[in-house]
Amino acid sequence: MDAHRNPIFRPKQTNNQTHIDDLVGVDDDWVVPYLEVSDQKKRRGVVLSVAHRVARLQFESGGDVVQMEVDNLAPVKPAKNDRIYVILGDHKGEIGMLLNIEGQDGIVRTPEWNILSIDTLCKYSPPE
Repeated sequence: MDAHRNPIFRPKQTNNQTHIDDLVGVDDDWVVPYLEVSDQKKRRGVVLSVAHRVARLQFESGGDVVQMEVDNLAPVKPAKNDRIYVILGDHKGEIGMLLNIEGQDGIVRTPEWNILSIDTLCKYSPPE
């Protein structure tokens, strides 16, 4: 199902950033290890682990490892050729590659080829 036709998907954007609270139907389990996220101060980091709605993450700037409630995190939108993790919809939990962006849609290769709303994707950065 295309996210644009999914009745539970109604993102609101401010300054080109989708707020996770505005993705109706998204629960706290979207945060998993190796996702790139941002906090309320717009600092970016990678999730190292998650337990009891608290994520351990390492920020890009300074390399500090901190703990934050998942309610205070937002997904980082991937760019073309980034690895992705699907955080919402029928393909939730799938890992793949963002091959192209056309408007608000991303052409992704997971186990299959899909066209998904860019707002259902998060940049995925597992260790090399």
